[in-house]
Amino acid sequence: MSGYIKTKSKSLLEKGIEQYRQEDFFKHPPRSLSDKEQRNLLNTAQQIHDGCGFEKDKPIVDIDLNHVIILVQCFHFSVGRIVSRLEGDIWKDVIPVKHIVSDFVATVYLQSGVETERSRRTRRIGIFQQIGPDYLAPLQYQPRLISSQKVETGKIGEYRYDLNTECQSQGNIQYKHVLFLYALDIDRPCLAITAEHSAYDPGVLLLCVFQGRGHKNLGSLHQIDLLQDFKERAMEVAKGIIRVDD
Repeated sequence: MSGYIKTKSKSLLEKGIEQYRQEDFFKHPPRSLSDKEQRNLLNTAQQIHDGCGFEKDKPIVDIDLNHVIILVQCFHFSVGRIVSRLEGDIWKDVIPVKHIVSDFVATVYLQSGVETERSRRTRRIGIFQQIGPDYLAPLQYQPRLISSQKVETGKIGEYRYDLNTECQSQGNIQYKHVLFLYALDIDRPCLAITAEHSAYDPGVLLLCVFQGRGHKNLGSLHQIDLLQDFKERAMEVAKGIIRVDD
């Protein structure tokens, strides 16, 4: 997961705070950050981009603890129990972080002088701990497509979706259309709804749902041969699962 944080840090540095905020799902970093917080946010991102922060002997250095917390929260991580140790006039912090949607975890190492800010309450951004658990978990079992024609990408509730047709898949099960849903910042789909060719009669299309580790067949009594008909039915099913109202 350190690679993901490095990628986010690079994006923040390249885009700058304002553009990054405009494109971020939660509109972070917040507009209320002080000049010092913004400087240290970019300083921390630069150190992470340069390879610091994920090894004990190569920590982030000379940054206020709070500002490191702000950065990881801006990248949609919650912060666990921080272990801090004062050695002489140097603070050494071990900061466990966990992505709010997935089970991905990482450990961030910080080393800073006694003059740095130590309060963990100041400027914390506690906005998404209550949001994350509402997302569906990434699929453990899903359609494996070799090729497809992606015809539409959009947003449904707090998720994004990709609509695919003309699909070719691995294995014996073949699909005509597939709608994938993705939670925030996760490349692995968390829901898939398919127009699946019946193993007994390839001319029959079954409406199926992939969620978690399971695969559910909703039957063949659906008009899903045409892409638009499939999209409408798949969207209905998806909205029911993620509890989105029209």
